[in-house]
Amino acid sequence: MELSRKRRRRDSRSRDGIQVIRNKDLKLTLEIGSGPGYFLHTGKAKGRAVIVKVFNPGPTVQEQLESIVALSKGFMHPNVLRIEGISSPASLTHFIAYENARWKTPDGPLAAALKDDLTRSITLGFKMIAGLSSGMNHLSVQGISFASLGVENFDVFLDINDRFLISANPLISTQKTSSDDGQLADNTTSSWAIFNALCQKVLRSANRVLHNEDIERTPAVLDRTHSVPRNSTARSLMASLLSNDLSPPHNIPEQVAPVPPRREYVWRTMDCGQQSLTTVASRIAADLDVKSSSVHKLASIDGRSPHRCAGYVREEITLATTTVDSAVVSHDAPSPLEICSVCREVVGLDEQFRCSVAIRLPARGPRSDARLARFGATSTVLALPRSFLVLFATLA
Repeated sequence: MELSRKRRRRDSRSRDGIQVIRNKDLKLTLEIGSGPGYFLHTGKAKGRAVIVKVFNPGPTVQEQLESIVALSKGFMHPNVLRIEGISSPASLTHFIAYENARWKTPDGPLAAALKDDLTRSITLGFKMIAGLSSGMNHLSVQGISFASLGVENFDVFLDINDRFLISANPLISTQKTSSDDGQLADNTTSSWAIFNALCQKVLRSANRVLHNEDIERTPAVLDRTHSVPRNSTARSLMASLLSNDLSPPHNIPEQVAPVPPRREYVWRTMDCGQQSLTTVASRIAADLDVKSSSVHKLASIDGRSPHRCAGYVREEITLATTTVDSAVVSHDAPSPLEICSVCREVVGLDEQFRCSVAIRLPARGPRSDARLARFGATSTVLALPRSFLVLFATLA
């Protein structure tokens, strides 16, 4: 009996101030991802749900674990994943158990939002910006040196309350930085670059999950000088532009079941300038609190794309570190290498007009120029191969 009590006391002892978890008290349930030198699993530790990082065997595995623990054990922030426990030094398998979060990365929920709900997609995207900037800022304030780190050294998680969390996986040699002004300036630049890279990585991963494609988009240049009614949609705007002398041929069926818009995330990387991770986190969080995260709505009429399926709309949810630099850009034609959401064909790089449900846009006459001018377009704009009709709207 006495021996049993001593064993329990020994097993419950902490290691570097963190609880030691025995292998028999840990149950892995599902592999959810991997990183440099480790795999991630969902599991339970003494009946409590956790995320478990199991390290691959190797001569430096113990040193790698200790490096992460030394770096992370003092963190206490709602957007930084907290360590719950670690393996014993004598264990044949080395692991770290973290607090439970629903996803290894948030690409699944983001992809589901893209598929079902534009407003939800925008809101969840801004929550990502607020959460990651806040978490990265906390790591920076704690003195983490980002100079030797890259986007591959971080995992992003999402819990059931839409809380984004980050987990740092530093190199063994990573140390905390000193307070030298030059080093702090370099650290600010590095943390800003990693933050942007993380946002882009997560959003492109969501696109890939939904569309099974990995197409790199260039964010549209915003011009916010004109406005349209609040309820205007991409289809209503484009229908207006295609009316009368821009109408489709009469042999195209009028009653066609609408095809849901193809939605994608696009990340706009911005220079730091006067911004900081602190200001980004507080500003976006404040916008979310008062539900004022309005974005601009733009319509892009691509007159030179040969692939013209009637009813095609692609909504690019372009996100940035400010709501004013974010927008929803609607396109009327698919891009090369994209699977058209109407005909389900892959758009070729040198495709000719051949789609069976295509609309061939005739040459624009004076009436169409006048109608386009109501939306702020000019003859100069119409001469461009890709013209953006500028609209402003607040999304409910």
